[in-house]
Amino acid sequence: MPNVKIVMGGQMITRCHDTLFDSKELKSYWDYLVLWEGELPLLDIHEAVIHGKKVEFVNVLENSNPLKRVERNQKTVPMEDLPSPDFSDMEFDKYLFSDILIPLQTSRSCYARCKFCAIPFGANLRFRQKTYKQVLGDMMKIKELLRKRYNRDAVYFKFMDDTTSPRLLYDLAKEIESLNLDVRWDTFARLDKDYADDDFMAQLYRGGCRKLCWGLESSDPDILIRMNKKNTKTQNTRILNASAKAGILNFCFILLGFPGETQEQRDSMADYIINNPDIHVLTIATFDF
Repeated sequence: MPNVKIVMGGQMITRCHDTLFDSKELKSYWDYLVLWEGELPLLDIHEAVIHGKKVEFVNVLENSNPLKRVERNQKTVPMEDLPSPDFSDMEFDKYLFSDILIPLQTSRSCYARCKFCAIPFGANLRFRQKTYKQVLGDMMKIKELLRKRYNRDAVYFKFMDDTTSPRLLYDLAKEIESLNLDVRWDTFARLDKDYADDDFMAQLYRGGCRKLCWGLESSDPDILIRMNKKNTKTQNTRILNASAKAGILNFCFILLGFPGETQEQRDSMADYIINNPDIHVLTIATFDF
C-alpha cells in the first residue's frame, strides 16, 4: 500500500524522536512523527496529504524533509475547547467482555515534578484539566450512544490520565451521586493529603470510584525526598488506609533501584508492603540509568 501514510506519535515517540529521525533503519517504518499533543498536527497532516495544501509543519517531523520545526508550546488545544470523544465507529457489539470499559481523558501532563519521571515532558504545556462538568458530559454522551445503538449502558470508565487532581475527582463524585448515575471509574492519582480524609474517600466511593492507582514508589523518607515526591511514609499509609476503608482497591506502583538506594532501604520497603494490608495490588519497576 504505497499510498498509505504511517503516522506515529504519543509519549514514547515524543521522547525518542531524535533517534527515530536520525536512524536510517528506523526511518523505513514511518512517514510522519507527531510530537506532544496530536489534534492540530494530525489536522495539518490531513490537509497536506489528503487535500494537497501547503502546510508549514510544527511539531510534525516529515520523513522526506531533513528540516524540522519543534516548538513545544505550540499546536495545543485549550481543554475547554476539546470536543467529547467520538466512539461512533466503535463496534461495541463485538466487545469480548460482558462489561464495556470506556477510556476517557480528564487532564494532560502532571502537576508534580518527580525526579525520575519523564511524563511532564510528554505534554506541550503545564498540567491542564477539564472541568468536572465536561467529564460528566462526556460520560453522558457515551451512555446515550450505547443505549441508542446497542441497548446497553456504559457503566465502567477508565480515566487515561497521567494523574487526576483530587478536587476534580471529588466534584465529579459528588455530582455522580447527586444524579444517582450508575457509573464506576478508576484513575491514576498522587498520594496527596486530600485523600487522607475518610469522608473525602467515602465520597469518591459513593461517586463511583472503585480503584486508584497510586505512585507509592518507596517507603523510605530519604528516598521520597530525593525523588521529590512531596509526601511522607506516614501520609501515604494514612491515605491507603482511608481508601481501603472506603471500599476502593489500592493499586500501588513501586520503584526499586533509585540512585543511592541501599539494600537496607529495599528490605524496609519489602517489610512495609508485606505488613500493609491496604496495599491490594502492586507492580514493581526498576530504575534504569
